[in-house]
Amino acid sequence: MLIAYVYSDWFLVFFFFLHLMFSARIDGSSGDSDGTKENFKKWLRSESCGATSSKACREKLHRDRLNDKFLELGDILEPGKPPKTDKAAALIQATRFVAKHKLKDSNLSLQEKIKELKAEKNQLRDEKQRLKVEKDKLEQQLKSVNVHPHTDTSCSCCHCCT
Repeated sequence: MLIAYVYSDWFLVFFFFLHLMFSARIDGSSGDSDGTKENFKKWLRSESCGATSSKACREKLHRDRLNDKFLELGDILEPGKPPKTDKAAALIQATRFVAKHKLKDSNLSLQEKIKELKAEKNQLRDEKQRLKVEKDKLEQQLKSVNVHPHTDTSCSCCHCCT
């Protein structure tokens, strides 16, 4: 019975590998594509621990998934470059990437605020100019009223005639 299980397990692995190779060729990529190899390796790792669910096996699967995510992170941060296996370097690079994008977002927000404040400053400048013109007009009216003295000594509008 054990021989049949091992045989069927390897038989499944072989057919899965053939399926991956065939689907990769249909997509136009070569049979040795990294994505196909990675998918096959992931499947093989999960199958190797499928029969036993010991703590060590679960931890190995967990570490493998973390390593895969670190490789994905490295590929996202630097597409086209060979992936770095140093996890600390990947985290440092990711931290810098996030900080850089936060600064860019902050910069864009501040630039927008600057535009708003400049528009408000221009509106206030226009309002100040309008008020200055209105003040000058009122001063001219006041001067014109003060230039013509009252001839009537019984003027009660102001105390200028007394």
